[in-house]
Amino acid sequence: MYAVLKDHRCKESREAVENSLKVAVHKCAASIGYDIPTAAISESKEHSCKPVTLLLTPRLDKSVYNELLAGLEKMRSTNFDYKLYDYCNGEREVNVLDKPQTKICQAADLVRRYMSKNNSGLCDGSVYKKIAESEYTYVFCSSVEEYLNNSLGNPTMADGITQHLSQLISLLSNPACRLIKPIDIDYNFMEVLPKGTCFDIERKTFVKNPANLCGSPRAFVIYHYKEGVTPYPKKFVEGIKNSFPEYAEQMRFYKKYYQILLVGKFPMKEKELLLVGKPDSGKTSWFSPFEGIIPSKYISGVVRDGRFAGSMINNRTQVVFMDEWTSDSLSCEDAKRILQETQSPDEVSL
Repeated sequence: MYAVLKDHRCKESREAVENSLKVAVHKCAASIGYDIPTAAISESKEHSCKPVTLLLTPRLDKSVYNELLAGLEKMRSTNFDYKLYDYCNGEREVNVLDKPQTKICQAADLVRRYMSKNNSGLCDGSVYKKIAESEYTYVFCSSVEEYLNNSLGNPTMADGITQHLSQLISLLSNPACRLIKPIDIDYNFMEVLPKGTCFDIERKTFVKNPANLCGSPRAFVIYHYKEGVTPYPKKFVEGIKNSFPEYAEQMRFYKKYYQILLVGKFPMKEKELLLVGKPDSGKTSWFSPFEGIIPSKYISGVVRDGRFAGSMINNRTQVVFMDEWTSDSLSCEDAKRILQETQSPDEVSL
């Protein structure tokens, strides 16, 4: 909120935020017994600004909506005066367009309704579709271009979007586009069977219809959970015991292996998982389970006989996978920067 308002074109909005910040700093300093000279805050006391008009639209994500309301309440205590129009709750005080007015927006709205009817949606510039066996999970379906071209088989879609097809493909293929509200992915959950059952990664437990699920679980796994029965992947456990005879070593592997699932929460400077062994001893096979959870486009790394490029990693990369890394495929300096100085994505070296 502060980042948006401080750069706003409206002078009154900028001044209101700047003065609010000064009051907040003064209150914070006073709470820890630090006295700020009166001259430093005199401007905020003497200055008077008009209320800033804020509008919350119905397409605002629920989690963001709640954070904004909490933040605004705190800002009010620092002399930040605002007039709020909460359109999320049906207020109509501000003239908000209920229907798209421009041709391209009308075409995009037609695409949105078509996707909703067919249990599809946008995510990261691609089209995702809800799995029939799942209650919540959407997975990659196709590119926007392929999806829209296939939709032209529907007469209504063909009549409504053909003239704007190229522009729609360009807009909706951009991950940053919000012309159609994208599907949110909750990386803390994976859905399993029976329908509606999710595995909570942070809590390490199965939950039926989790109340704190925000969007689609990150993956759908065909696993039948039985309440009261602790899962025991026998072959996996036997493989761990065979590879790591010492119990303490097994526990270290389990911890590092599980950390690969912590998207965006991997601790800074934390040691990554590194497996060392003879060729063809099964090291790479340990990564296979994650390929059923993490889409291939979010996995970057060095593979056998391959070269590494920094451009392979972006802010949506979930795992950096390095298979038989050598100084020829990745320089020591690049390896140090990736493995030591990044917090997200998470890394695994095999």
